[in-house]
Amino acid sequence: MRSRLSSVFVGNLLLAIGLVVIGWPSSLAAFRRAPIEALLSAVRTGNVAAPAETDLLVQHLVAAGETSPAAYDELAFVFLLAAGRKDADASWRAAQLDKAVAAFRNYLANVPGDALAWAGLSDALFSQDRRVDAMRALKMSMVTAPRSPSLLLWRCRIGLDLFYILDSEGRDLLEQQFALTMEKSPMAVVELAARHDSVPIVRSLLEDDPAALARFDELLATRHS
Repeated sequence: MRSRLSSVFVGNLLLAIGLVVIGWPSSLAAFRRAPIEALLSAVRTGNVAAPAETDLLVQHLVAAGETSPAAYDELAFVFLLAAGRKDADASWRAAQLDKAVAAFRNYLANVPGDALAWAGLSDALFSQDRRVDAMRALKMSMVTAPRSPSLLLWRCRIGLDLFYILDSEGRDLLEQQFALTMEKSPMAVVELAARHDSVPIVRSLLEDDPAALARFDELLATRHS
């Protein structure tokens, strides 16, 4: 099983609550006020709660899920970030991924238009080496909300991981993600390509946009200078 959850290259989401700095919320109410982007940032930076704290939080969210389907989305991200703990037992981490996938699917069965949840499901499935399923989930995320600013770079990364199994529709969607990200955060694209050792792939995804490709090459040269 491949785990990439703690190997983040760009922390492009700000923590709106103190998940990393001051610890996890101590009550369900406080947790439910936390924007999902903060959970995503925690997943991507690998700063996660200890297993015991995760278990306590899960108990709260499972209870909330009995009356609110949205709790399963939050629950899925809790499991996903827990799976990124390098200091936890491998079998425990694998179990967290299984639970994350189940919670994402439970939530998406009721809320199929949530692009963030589809992206989370794709990441979890890729971490299980279920690449075809991960590709399908990624495509759903890109189709559902192609211009979501908080998801662009994350989906670009997942797309690079899955590039060689993407179908033509998937590659077209990924091209769009890179074009949009070049508009908003061009240096982040350069850093992603360089650290992912995917410069040729990224250049191919940008080749239909000469201006974006020229900007990418310019910034890449600056990075190497």
